Amino acid sequence: MDSATMEAASSFFASEGFTLSSGRKTAMKNHQVEPGATPESPALDDSKNPEVTIPFRQLLVLPVASTTVVSSLEVGQKVTAESPLARFQAEDNFVEFIAEVQQAGFLKTGQEVSVRVVEKLVTGRITSVGPFTDVGNGQRAGHAVMVEPTNKADLALLTPNLSVTVAGQGTAEQALAVPISGIRQDAEGTYVLRSSPDDRASKVSATRVPVTVLRSGGGFAAVSGDLAQGDEVQIS
Repeated sequence: MDSATMEAASSFFASEGFTLSSGRKTAMKNHQVEPGATPESPALDDSKNPEVTIPFRQLLVLPVASTTVVSSLEVGQKVTAESPLARFQAEDNFVEFIAEVQQAGFLKTGQEVSVRVVEKLVTGRITSVGPFTDVGNGQRAGHAVMVEPTNKADLALLTPNLSVTVAGQGTAEQALAVPISGIRQDAEGTYVLRSSPDDRASKVSATRVPVTVLRSGGGFAAVSGDLAQGDEVQIS
């Protein structure tokens, strides 16, 4: 707090029609009283600028040096728990998404990705890949991945609770894929049930085939295992 801050605070109060009067100190005019006259109360001397102070309880201490005011109430509105006086943002906007275990294996800090914000495609960079978290309560389990735009000017496009699409550079290669609903897991590992005809009973039997999920997306999982193109697998 310095004189410039105090002057700015006083000017702000004045611009809104208020006077920052708490803690003002004024000087008293000295009056000479004639003999036999009744002393009068000393008058305030407004010829000098009073000293302005701000009570400590009116100051809000923020944990970081740089913040942005996101929203604030208009003069005359009531302050409640749902409508605070002001909301501050202490860090730049960023994108966060939950990556599955298989997806997280292909992500690393510093990797460039594409972020589609409404109709604009911007370039971003992964800043962190968090540990696996099983959050529950209907929310997705996985690794929290944070992405920041490479160009700082694109930060203005990001707003709280905005839905965006994040895509990696990726590579084009063929892989054996099965529907995700066909992937099963138990204590022995990950597997699929391959259907095969049983001539003795004219029924279709299922054979357990262990597989390794390489990656997933679009409702399918790329797998490796004792499967061939054209094999039929049961889905749940």
